[in-house]
Formats: sequence, structure tokens, C-alpha cells
Amino acid sequence: MAPRRPMGEHPASMLRPALPLLIALAAALCAALSACSGAAEPPPPAPDGALRIVSFNAAYVRESKVERWRRRAPAFAEALTALNPDLIAFQEMETFTGGHKSGLNRQLDAALAALPGHAAAASGDPDVFPWTQPILYRTARLEALDQGFFFLSDTPDTIYAPGFAGGFPFFCSWARFRDRDSGRAFTAFNVHVDVNSGAARDKSVALILDRMAQITGPGEPVILLGDFNALPGFPSVRAFQDAGLELTPASGPTYHFNMGLNLIPGPIDHIFLGEGLARAGAPFVLRGRFGGVLPSDHYPVGQDVRLTAGASEGATSEGPSG
Repeated sequence: MAPRRPMGEHPASMLRPALPLLIALAAALCAALSACSGAAEPPPPAPDGALRIVSFNAAYVRESKVERWRRRAPAFAEALTALNPDLIAFQEMETFTGGHKSGLNRQLDAALAALPGHAAAASGDPDVFPWTQPILYRTARLEALDQGFFFLSDTPDTIYAPGFAGGFPFFCSWARFRDRDSGRAFTAFNVHVDVNSGAARDKSVALILDRMAQITGPGEPVILLGDFNALPGFPSVRAFQDAGLELTPASGPTYHFNMGLNLIPGPIDHIFLGEGLARAGAPFVLRGRFGGVLPSDHYPVGQDVRLTAGASEGATSEGPSG
């Protein structure tokens, strides 16, 4: 029960001690709103020979509220054009129609239309391969060699298995590529980690690191990227760094509450690089609106990279397997 207000005391007098805090919060809110009020500025072009790597949480679409998607679909397409990625890993790329699974993926269709020189890896028939986290790649630069997935669960090889904390399934999709320019191969791991449970995130880290070691060959470069639902310095982020992966130092928020509110003090979407990969310039976050509309409730984060001399040579392949 709330405490009673003394008789005759005006409500405004009760707010006086809190006024400095309220003013500070109001100022922070205004600053957050103004920071995303303008048009998005595309990142500079990638340096010659570098690969542009991007992670982008595309935000789920519910068919019952498809008008919301239709309003942001043009902004989503414009953002992808502005990013001009060689490889882009998506999360939450699924259209819910009310059943257990859907044969409709509006975001994937839009992404492939906006990036006509790209194909989708780490994706397939949703009955046997979840297509919620595809990795699109520029076919003139990269060749897809293999693909797979595992769920962040006690039963990781069971498709759509509940997460470590129960309930909603979280997973990792992955794809191996050969760089046509250098002939070197690398594997990209695309994750979406539990938002509510720190214990589940910690278990997910252990599973991801274990599976990465099983899937990749000796000396093969790896890229780990996605929505980690954890800020730099959080235990689940530090654990990947302790395992030898380099966290690219993006700054500022990447989640904005679907309102352009830049209140979170840092990114929760990250790109990690393993040995055999080097940063070619600073990481970037594409913030802002396109035509006055936000493309998603996350901002995409990117990093230009180069495969270094230590990277392994690509194996031949007939293409990605299921």
C-alpha cells in the first residue's frame, strides 16, 4: 500500500526533492530522442579488398500486424542498400502466421530483393532447418561451402528445442565460406542469446565455444556475431574474449526500444573475430531513420575485415549441406 499524503500538503511539494533527478531524466530522454531524429548516414565504403561484415536483428513480423512491417519495409531495404555488405547475419528474421511454423518469411524475401547480388546461407526448409537466422553473402566475392545449426539448449541438435531457461528457443546458425579473392576459408557463427537469463547466457557461451571447436578446422578463421543481449564487460561477453576472440569495439546502443530511444549505454549486438582475421578500419553502427522510419528495433553493426596470411586455404565443396 502506498503511504498516505499528509493533509493539506500539495502534491508538487512532494516532488521537490526529486526534481533534479526528474530534470536529468527528461534531459537524457530529449537527448536520446534527438540522437535518432535525423536521417541515417551510410557508413563509408569498405577499404579496397576488405570484406564488409554486418550483424542485424531484423525484428520479428506478425502477420496479424503486417501493416507495421509494410510501413518499415522500405526503410529496411534502404538500410541494406546503404550497408552494402559482403556478409550480413540476421536474427529474428521470421514471419509468424499463428501456427507452429510458417512458410512465409517477409524479411528474407525483402533482404534478397534489396541485395540482388546475394544468396542465403545458414537457411533452409523450416521443417528441417530454421531460417530465422540466415546469413546473406555476396556471391561474386564468397562461395558457400557448408552450413548447419545448433540450439542453445540441453538438447542442441533438436530443432526448435527450448532454451536453457525453458520457453523460447534460441540458437546458432553457421556457414563456412571461401573468399574468392584469396582462396581462404572462414566460418561465420550467427547467434541469438537469451535476453532474460544470465545463467542461460553463460551456458550458451560454453556450448557455442565447444561447437565452434568441433565445426572448424585447425587454424580456420571464425567470425562470431549476432544479438548477445549483453553489454561489453558482461560475463558472457568477456568469456568469448577470454577464449581468444577479439571483440570489435562498437560504441553506443544498438537496441533502441523500437522508438529511437538511445538509452542503453552500449551495444548488445556484437562482432567477434578469431585468428586469421584483422580489422580494416573502425566498426560502425548504422543509426537513424530512412524516410522518417526506423528499419528495425535494433541498429545494424558492421566491421570491415581482411583475411590475413595465417588463414586456412578453402576446401572444395559442392555447396552448403543441410
